[in-house]
Amino acid sequence: MKSFDLVIKQDKEVEDAAEILVDGVIDGRTYRFLFDTGANTTRVRNDDYINHFESYSSKDTYGVFSKMKNEQIIVPNLALGPIEKVDFQMNRFDKDSPAHNIIGMDFLHDHSYFFNFVENNVEVDKQGLEELEFFDLHVGNKAIPNVDVYMEDTKVSAIWDTGAGITVVDSRLVDKYPKSFKSLNVVQGTDSSGSSTGTPMYMMQSVVIGNKLFPTLKVISIDLSSINAKLEKPMDIILGYNCLNKANWLFDFPNKKWTIVKMN
Repeated sequence: MKSFDLVIKQDKEVEDAAEILVDGVIDGRTYRFLFDTGANTTRVRNDDYINHFESYSSKDTYGVFSKMKNEQIIVPNLALGPIEKVDFQMNRFDKDSPAHNIIGMDFLHDHSYFFNFVENNVEVDKQGLEELEFFDLHVGNKAIPNVDVYMEDTKVSAIWDTGAGITVVDSRLVDKYPKSFKSLNVVQGTDSSGSSTGTPMYMMQSVVIGNKLFPTLKVISIDLSSINAKLEKPMDIILGYNCLNKANWLFDFPNKKWTIVKMN
Protein backbone atom coordinates (compact mmCIF):
# COMPACT_ATOMS: atom_id res chain seq x y z
CA MET A 1 0.00 0.00 0.00
CA LYS A 2 1.38 3.39 -1.01
CA SER A 3 0.48 5.81 1.76
CA PHE A 4 1.60 8.46 4.22
CA ASP A 5 0.42 9.38 7.71
CA LEU A 6 -1.31 12.54 8.85
CA VAL A 7 -0.27 14.27 12.06
CA ILE A 8 -3.31 15.94 13.63
CA LYS A 9 -2.50 18.94 15.83
CA GLN A 10 -5.61 19.87 17.77
CA ASP A 11 -6.49 23.52 18.26
CA LYS A 12 -6.13 24.70 21.86
CA GLU A 13 -9.18 26.97 21.76
CA VAL A 14 -11.78 25.47 19.41
CA GLU A 15 -12.92 21.88 19.94
CA ASP A 16 -12.66 19.68 16.81
CA ALA A 17 -10.52 22.23 14.96
CA ALA A 18 -7.03 21.06 14.02
CA GLU A 19 -4.09 21.37 11.65
CA ILE A 20 -3.30 18.49 9.28
CA LEU A 21 0.48 18.05 9.15
CA VAL A 22 2.77 15.72 7.20
CA ASP A 23 6.49 14.99 7.13
CA GLY A 24 8.08 15.73 3.76
CA VAL A 25 11.69 15.18 2.77
CA ILE A 26 13.78 17.72 0.85
CA ASP A 27 17.00 16.17 -0.46
CA GLY A 28 17.18 13.74 2.48
CA ARG A 29 16.20 16.28 5.17
CA THR A 30 12.83 15.99 6.89
CA TYR A 31 10.58 19.01 7.27
CA ARG A 32 7.09 19.20 8.75
CA PHE A 33 4.50 20.72 6.43
CA LEU A 34 0.88 21.77 6.59
CA PHE A 35 -0.89 19.49 4.11
CA ASP A 36 -2.90 22.06 2.19
CA THR A 37 -5.24 21.26 -0.69
CA GLY A 38 -6.37 24.88 -0.56
CA ALA A 39 -2.90 26.19 -1.46
CA ASN A 40 -1.62 26.59 -4.99
CA THR A 41 2.07 26.42 -4.18
CA THR A 42 4.46 24.50 -1.93
CA ARG A 43 6.77 26.48 0.34
CA VAL A 44 9.38 26.01 3.05
CA ARG A 45 10.84 28.22 5.77
CA ASN A 46 14.38 29.42 5.16
CA ASP A 47 17.18 27.78 7.16
CA ASP A 48 20.92 27.20 6.73
CA TYR A 49 20.34 24.43 4.17
CA ILE A 50 17.41 25.96 2.26
CA ASN A 51 19.36 29.23 2.04
CA HIS A 52 21.92 27.51 -0.24
CA PHE A 53 19.43 27.44 -3.12
CA GLU A 54 19.62 30.38 -5.46
CA SER A 55 16.42 32.36 -5.86
CA TYR A 56 15.41 32.88 -9.48
CA SER A 57 12.42 35.17 -8.81
CA SER A 58 10.06 36.42 -6.11
CA LYS A 59 6.32 35.99 -5.74
CA ASP A 60 3.58 37.19 -3.41
CA THR A 61 1.09 34.67 -2.05
CA TYR A 62 -2.21 35.57 -0.44
CA GLY A 63 -3.98 34.44 2.69
CA VAL A 64 -7.47 35.42 3.75
CA PHE A 65 -6.17 38.38 5.78
CA SER A 66 -2.86 39.37 4.18
CA LYS A 67 -0.14 38.55 1.66
CA MET A 68 3.42 37.35 2.14
CA LYS A 69 6.56 37.56 0.05
CA ASN A 70 8.31 34.43 -1.19
CA GLU A 71 11.45 33.65 -3.13
CA GLN A 72 11.18 30.94 -5.77
CA ILE A 73 13.79 28.17 -5.67
CA ILE A 74 14.37 24.74 -7.19
CA VAL A 75 15.19 21.85 -4.83
CA PRO A 76 16.83 18.60 -6.05
CA ASN A 77 13.88 16.52 -4.85
CA LEU A 78 10.86 16.65 -2.59
CA ALA A 79 9.16 13.49 -1.30
CA LEU A 80 5.98 12.81 0.64
CA GLY A 81 5.52 9.11 1.32
CA PRO A 82 5.54 7.37 -2.09
CA ILE A 83 5.37 10.64 -4.07
CA GLU A 84 8.63 12.20 -5.20
CA LYS A 85 9.30 15.15 -7.49
CA VAL A 86 12.76 15.89 -8.93
CA ASP A 87 14.03 19.43 -9.56
CA PHE A 88 10.90 20.76 -7.92
CA GLN A 89 10.07 24.47 -8.00
CA MET A 90 8.81 25.78 -4.67
CA ASN A 91 8.73 28.92 -2.56
CA ARG A 92 11.06 29.92 0.27
CA PHE A 93 9.87 32.32 2.96
CA ASP A 94 11.55 34.23 5.77
CA LYS A 95 12.73 32.17 8.73
CA ASP A 96 11.12 34.61 11.20
CA SER A 97 7.67 34.41 9.62
CA PRO A 98 4.86 32.83 11.70
CA ALA A 99 3.61 31.02 8.56
CA HIS A 100 3.67 27.25 8.04
CA ASN A 101 5.67 25.18 5.61
CA ILE A 102 3.07 24.03 3.07
CA ILE A 103 2.68 21.17 0.63
CA GLY A 104 0.21 22.47 -1.95
CA MET A 105 -1.55 21.39 -5.08
CA ASP A 106 1.44 22.03 -7.36
CA PHE A 107 2.94 18.93 -5.71
CA LEU A 108 -0.26 16.92 -5.22
CA HIS A 109 -2.28 17.43 -8.40
CA ASP A 110 -1.32 14.32 -10.43
CA HIS A 111 -2.46 11.53 -8.05
CA SER A 112 -5.62 10.26 -6.37
CA TYR A 113 -5.90 10.21 -2.58
CA PHE A 114 -8.02 8.18 -0.19
CA PHE A 115 -8.30 10.19 3.03
CA ASN A 116 -8.96 7.99 6.07
CA PHE A 117 -9.67 10.33 8.97
CA VAL A 118 -10.27 7.44 11.37
CA GLU A 119 -6.72 6.11 11.00
CA ASN A 120 -5.26 9.50 9.95
CA ASN A 121 -3.71 8.02 6.86
CA VAL A 122 -3.77 8.85 3.14
CA GLU A 123 -3.50 6.09 0.55
CA VAL A 124 -2.13 7.20 -2.82
CA ASP A 125 -3.68 5.89 -6.06
CA LYS A 126 -5.88 3.41 -4.21
CA GLN A 127 -7.54 0.70 -6.31
CA GLY A 128 -10.83 -1.17 -5.84
CA LEU A 129 -13.22 1.73 -5.29
CA GLU A 130 -14.41 2.11 -8.87
CA GLU A 131 -17.99 0.98 -8.05
CA LEU A 132 -18.66 3.93 -5.74
CA GLU A 133 -20.86 6.85 -6.80
CA PHE A 134 -18.55 9.61 -7.98
CA PHE A 135 -19.12 13.33 -8.46
CA ASP A 136 -17.46 15.71 -10.88
CA LEU A 137 -14.47 17.44 -9.34
CA HIS A 138 -14.38 21.12 -10.21
CA VAL A 139 -10.87 22.53 -10.23
CA GLY A 140 -9.44 25.85 -11.25
CA ASN A 141 -6.22 26.27 -13.19
CA LYS A 142 -4.28 25.51 -10.00
CA ALA A 143 -6.15 22.21 -9.30
CA ILE A 144 -7.66 23.37 -5.99
CA PRO A 145 -10.65 21.06 -5.33
CA ASN A 146 -14.13 22.58 -5.36
CA VAL A 147 -17.21 20.61 -4.31
CA ASP A 148 -20.91 21.44 -4.19
CA VAL A 149 -22.60 21.96 -0.83
CA TYR A 150 -26.37 22.13 -0.41
CA MET A 151 -27.69 24.57 2.18
CA GLU A 152 -31.44 24.99 2.55
CA ASP A 153 -31.79 23.18 -0.81
CA THR A 154 -29.55 25.76 -2.51
CA LYS A 155 -26.22 24.79 -4.08
CA VAL A 156 -23.19 26.78 -2.93
CA SER A 157 -19.53 26.38 -3.87
CA ALA A 158 -16.93 25.13 -1.40
CA ILE A 159 -13.20 24.53 -1.42
CA TRP A 160 -12.17 21.19 0.12
CA ASP A 161 -9.28 22.57 2.15
CA THR A 162 -7.05 20.39 4.32
CA GLY A 163 -5.10 23.54 5.20
CA ALA A 164 -8.08 25.03 7.08
CA GLY A 165 -8.32 23.99 10.72
CA ILE A 166 -11.97 24.99 10.90
CA THR A 167 -14.68 25.56 8.31
CA VAL A 168 -15.00 29.13 7.03
CA VAL A 169 -18.08 30.72 5.46
CA ASP A 170 -18.33 33.94 3.50
CA SER A 171 -20.03 36.62 5.61
CA ARG A 172 -22.48 37.21 2.75
CA LEU A 173 -23.68 33.62 3.14
CA VAL A 174 -24.53 34.28 6.79
CA ASP A 175 -26.50 37.36 5.74
CA LYS A 176 -28.31 35.42 3.01
CA TYR A 177 -29.24 32.38 5.14
CA PRO A 178 -29.61 33.72 8.72
CA LYS A 179 -31.73 30.75 9.82
CA SER A 180 -28.78 28.42 9.11
CA PHE A 181 -26.38 30.21 11.48
CA LYS A 182 -26.51 30.67 15.25
CA SER A 183 -24.10 33.25 16.62
CA LEU A 184 -21.66 31.92 19.27
CA ASN A 185 -18.66 34.16 20.02
CA VAL A 186 -15.53 35.75 18.56
CA VAL A 187 -12.32 33.75 18.12
CA GLN A 188 -8.88 34.38 16.65
CA GLY A 189 -8.66 33.30 13.02
CA THR A 190 -5.25 32.71 11.41
CA ASP A 191 -4.61 32.57 7.66
CA SER A 192 -1.90 30.84 5.61
CA SER A 193 0.47 33.81 6.01
CA GLY A 194 0.30 33.53 9.80
CA SER A 195 -1.75 36.72 10.18
CA SER A 196 -4.53 36.66 12.78
CA THR A 197 -7.66 38.65 13.50
CA GLY A 198 -10.84 38.31 15.53
CA THR A 199 -13.57 36.51 13.62
CA PRO A 200 -17.22 35.78 14.55
CA MET A 201 -18.05 32.12 15.16
CA TYR A 202 -21.39 30.50 14.38
CA MET A 203 -23.02 27.10 14.61
CA MET A 204 -23.97 26.20 11.04
CA GLN A 205 -26.96 23.93 10.51
CA SER A 206 -26.62 20.60 8.71
CA VAL A 207 -25.59 20.67 5.05
CA VAL A 208 -25.50 18.01 2.34
CA ILE A 209 -22.23 17.14 0.60
CA GLY A 210 -21.95 14.26 -1.85
CA ASN A 211 -25.50 13.15 -1.03
CA LYS A 212 -24.49 12.76 2.64
CA LEU A 213 -25.98 14.74 5.51
CA PHE A 214 -23.33 16.40 7.64
CA PRO A 215 -23.96 17.39 11.27
CA THR A 216 -24.06 20.92 12.59
CA LEU A 217 -20.59 22.50 12.53
CA LYS A 218 -18.83 25.38 14.20
CA VAL A 219 -17.71 27.83 11.52
CA ILE A 220 -16.07 31.22 11.40
CA SER A 221 -17.36 33.98 9.15
CA ILE A 222 -15.03 36.08 7.00
CA ASP A 223 -15.57 38.44 4.07
CA LEU A 224 -14.05 36.38 1.24
CA SER A 225 -14.64 38.94 -1.51
CA SER A 226 -11.00 40.04 -1.79
CA ILE A 227 -9.63 36.52 -2.14
CA ASN A 228 -12.53 35.48 -4.40
CA ALA A 229 -11.54 38.26 -6.78
CA LYS A 230 -8.32 36.34 -7.46
CA LEU A 231 -9.99 32.95 -7.99
CA GLU A 232 -11.24 31.40 -11.22
CA LYS A 233 -14.15 29.89 -9.28
CA PRO A 234 -15.31 32.01 -6.30
CA MET A 235 -16.10 30.17 -3.07
CA ASP A 236 -18.87 30.49 -0.49
CA ILE A 237 -17.41 28.02 2.01
CA ILE A 238 -13.96 26.68 2.91
CA LEU A 239 -14.48 23.17 4.24
CA GLY A 240 -11.92 22.71 7.01
CA TYR A 241 -10.79 19.90 9.29
CA ASN A 242 -13.88 19.91 11.52
CA CYS A 243 -15.96 19.04 8.44
CA LEU A 244 -13.48 16.82 6.61
CA ASN A 245 -12.97 14.48 9.58
CA LYS A 246 -16.67 13.55 9.56
CA ALA A 247 -16.05 11.24 6.57
CA ASN A 248 -13.47 9.29 4.59
CA TRP A 249 -13.02 10.78 1.13
CA LEU A 250 -11.52 9.86 -2.22
CA PHE A 251 -10.21 12.60 -4.51
CA ASP A 252 -9.02 11.53 -7.95
CA PHE A 253 -7.33 14.60 -9.40
CA PRO A 254 -6.17 13.14 -12.75
CA ASN A 255 -9.72 11.98 -13.56
CA LYS A 256 -11.41 14.96 -11.90
CA LYS A 257 -13.82 13.04 -9.70
CA TRP A 258 -14.45 12.61 -5.99
CA THR A 259 -16.65 10.71 -3.57
CA ILE A 260 -17.35 10.06 0.09
CA VAL A 261 -16.37 6.48 0.87
CA LYS A 262 -18.06 6.42 4.30
CA MET A 263 -19.25 8.70 7.03
CA ASN A 264 -17.34 8.54 10.31
